[in-house]
Amino acid sequence: AGAYPDSQMDRGSHVVDFALYAHRGSLMDGDVVAVARAYNAKPVLPGLLREGCDTSAWECPVRVVQDSKARYSQVVLDTVKMAEPRLDGGKEGKSIICRLYEAFGTRSSVTLECDLPVKRVSITDLLEQDHVDETRALNEAGALSSDGRLTAVLHLRAFQFMTVRIELA
Repeated sequence: AGAYPDSQMDRGSHVVDFALYAHRGSLMDGDVVAVARAYNAKPVLPGLLREGCDTSAWECPVRVVQDSKARYSQVVLDTVKMAEPRLDGGKEGKSIICRLYEAFGTRSSVTLECDLPVKRVSITDLLEQDHVDETRALNEAGALSSDGRLTAVLHLRAFQFMTVRIELA
């Protein structure tokens, strides 16, 4: 076991959940990635869900639109969160971070859309630091419309993770 940053990590007893999912056909035909995500994503807010509760405000303003010719949903929008204020120029609540990944080992193109008005979009690393060249190419390709709507076409390599910062207007 490692000793840094926690000298006690990986020691003691652990609880592990696992499941076997029998399915017909390939990984893609069996929708294995979606089933695995559902299994691993435990409900976070069950106490807040009550009958008659309006959940429309919880809808995510960001979505991934797959290429209409793609047979399977290959790119997964894994995380949508507010940017860390210390990494967002101190502007709390002004940027959304989206993390996506390609799940099936192929090249894929998707469109990232946002329902909120957007001032700027950028490709970042996992520490939310901008990648200047990739961001320039994304914006030159017309990621933002004149009315501030985001329709960014993203190209992912096999199993690539991508982090996108959406700075709100």
